[in-house]
Amino acid sequence: MREGLLIASALLACGPSRMVIEKPRGEDARPPDAPAAADRALPPGDLASEPTPPDAIPEPDLGIADVAAAPDAPPDAGAGCPFRFCEDFEGVPAGAPPDPRIWSRTGNILVEPAPGGRPGQAMHVRAGSTPTESYVSQTRTLPALGDTFFARVRLYIASRPTDFFHWSFTEARGKDVRGTAVRYGGISVGCQPGMFCRDSFFFQIKPLVYGPDEGGSASDDFTPVIPERKWLCLEWYLDARTSEARLWWDGEERPKAHYLAAKPIPFPAFDRFYLGWALYQTGASGVPWEVWFDDLAIDAHRVGCN
Repeated sequence: MREGLLIASALLACGPSRMVIEKPRGEDARPPDAPAAADRALPPGDLASEPTPPDAIPEPDLGIADVAAAPDAPPDAGAGCPFRFCEDFEGVPAGAPPDPRIWSRTGNILVEPAPGGRPGQAMHVRAGSTPTESYVSQTRTLPALGDTFFARVRLYIASRPTDFFHWSFTEARGKDVRGTAVRYGGISVGCQPGMFCRDSFFFQIKPLVYGPDEGGSASDDFTPVIPERKWLCLEWYLDARTSEARLWWDGEERPKAHYLAAKPIPFPAFDRFYLGWALYQTGASGVPWEVWFDDLAIDAHRVGCN
């Protein structure tokens, strides 16, 4: 996969059971408001306009698990979830992959005891330091929600290299998994003493997942820096009718990461939901990315962090 890099010209030389529930169809998403019950990272002003080709993720074989639809969850998959879909990663033994009745999987992803003082289990992604897509994905939820949806997840970054990376933690695609992808992730580089530090959120719509067109984007403020070894609550909203995307971090909206039809690229008809960690560059240090996810919810209304 190719991702655009904006480079400054001056630097060119440098427990309980799983809860999964589907509500009846027909409930439209309301406008995003209150909850209901790549690109070389440089200091501002130093960005040049010439893109430089990044490393590429090889196109996957469409027969492998990352695009094979997982079977629907059984009707007794769980109760008590107030949203269209919930995933707490408690329904499988520690050391197992996320429930294969729900999720397709590609990459090194297991359910293990959660870090950082969080009780129970969480999804552990060992993403490495080379171009790859380490995702779980499913198709049972987005088609029922139609053109819009909200999502919420808890994220914990256990290990982050200081190399430049564009990364994604979630995507929504249509039935053509090589077609348009709508994704939230971030840009990360530096953050060692004496180095410029950027670890901030980044939105991208890419018209062809493995094509050269980098599409449209929205880049969050550089501050505050996304911390390591701390659980964060992330919420996002995608609207295919208006080509709009919004992001909240610990309940506060990130206005710079708000995207609204900045390029004439329509969002896909949402079919497949992805969660995990995708990387689009190779890190020279070899230090791997290691991240955790928990408490996923998807709904027609904003979910909130409580």
